[in-house]
Amino acid sequence: MVSVKRIGILLCVAGVAASGLVGTDGARADSGTTCTVENPVNLAPGLSLQGSTGTFDNENRGTVSCDGPVDGVEATGPGTFLDKGIYGTQDPDDCINGGEGQGSYTMVLPTANGKKTVVLPFTLTFGAPSTNGGLVGVHTRGDGFVGEFGAVPTAGDCVSAPVTTVLVNGQIVFS
Repeated sequence: MVSVKRIGILLCVAGVAASGLVGTDGARADSGTTCTVENPVNLAPGLSLQGSTGTFDNENRGTVSCDGPVDGVEATGPGTFLDKGIYGTQDPDDCINGGEGQGSYTMVLPTANGKKTVVLPFTLTFGAPSTNGGLVGVHTRGDGFVGEFGAVPTAGDCVSAPVTTVLVNGQIVFS
């Protein structure tokens, strides 16, 4: 049986995992490409037992590795992963009930022809236990892709202090 405190911590972690800011340069990944992401995310003001709305971003850029072409170009190695967005877009989010938000991912991939930037707007939900590692599941969806992530809090615990930083790991799969 999972305690209420553990559920709260799980939900807080999930909320922090996904990030983004709306916008796109029109680039798309090819069908079947999977990109693996490791991303530290900051939440402000953070998730706790009290509901809040706020922002998320990753000033300390994450990493992304793709197993196929993105916008017709093969990456020659790992790239950087940025995200920015807002949570609590429908109502205040908390550690017990989870939440929702919107944002965008920006991937900067090295290629044989220089760096390629791909911007992917998305919507997100969080709150259920993760099936992708981590404590809380974060699910994102955009035009032609889905993201499945697990989040682990690295600053705060939802009970004695708001969760203000999480480490998110997972995959973006293009259809």
